[in-house]
Amino acid sequence: MATAKPKRRDSKRKPEPACRSVEGWAVTVLLDAHAIVACESHGFIRDRADPDAWQRARMVAAETPFASASAQTSLQAIEDVMCSVGDTCPECEAGAFPKRSR
Repeated sequence: MATAKPKRRDSKRKPEPACRSVEGWAVTVLLDAHAIVACESHGFIRDRADPDAWQRARMVAAETPFASASAQTSLQAIEDVMCSVGDTCPECEAGAFPKRSR
């Protein structure tokens, strides 16, 4: 009867972070703070226009920055993502006003 060898864990490998980039981390923080929301139909992220949620996300960035970044870099990533997000889904908006044919 053969015995199974136990799997050996490589102690030198570090676990990979949930987010691989500071931008991905910023999106996660903003989602957790409810500052942004994903469109249910198309998946685009939209700004909820909630200043309190923005402030919560900034506080998280200042207190617990991304693993390989400074607090300043993390705060800048939050601001960059917030500036790049619109308040409407481009796909929903395109479907709301169909083009007229002439």
